[in-house]
Amino acid sequence: MTWLIDASVVIAALMPDESTADHALSFLAEQEPLTASDLIDAEITNALSRNVRRGRLTADEALLHHAWWLDRGAILRGSRPLLSEALTYACSGFGHPYDLVQLLTARAYSAQLVTLDSKLIERVQNSELTRWVVHLTQI
Repeated sequence: MTWLIDASVVIAALMPDESTADHALSFLAEQEPLTASDLIDAEITNALSRNVRRGRLTADEALLHHAWWLDRGAILRGSRPLLSEALTYACSGFGHPYDLVQLLTARAYSAQLVTLDSKLIERVQNSELTRWVVHLTQI
C-alpha cells in the first residue's frame, strides 16, 4: 500500500506529550520516502506556531521541529487540480477543503491518506471517499 501522510501524523510525532507520538514516530521512520500533499508544509508550519502560542513549544523548539521536517525531504504531490472537487465536497458537508484536498490527493495517486483526524474519517465514512483514508492506529 502507498501511504500519503497528513500533518496530524507529523505533529503527533513531534509532540512528546501526544498519546500517539511513539506510533507516529515509528510509522514515519518506516516510510522512505515520505509522501504528502503539497499542503503539508504550510499545515505543519501553522501547527508548530499554534503550539508555540499555546505554550506547548518554545520558538526554538518549533524551528528545530520545522527543520527536522524539511530535512525529511518528503515527496509532495500537487493538489491544485483537485481544489474545485474539494470545494464541491466541502460545500456538501464532508469537511474542510484542505482536509479534502489531502484526501483527494491520496485518491489521485492511488494511496491512502494516513491521519489522526477522527473527525475527517467520520465525515467521509458513508461516502466513496472512505476507502482513501485510514487512521494511523489502524495500521
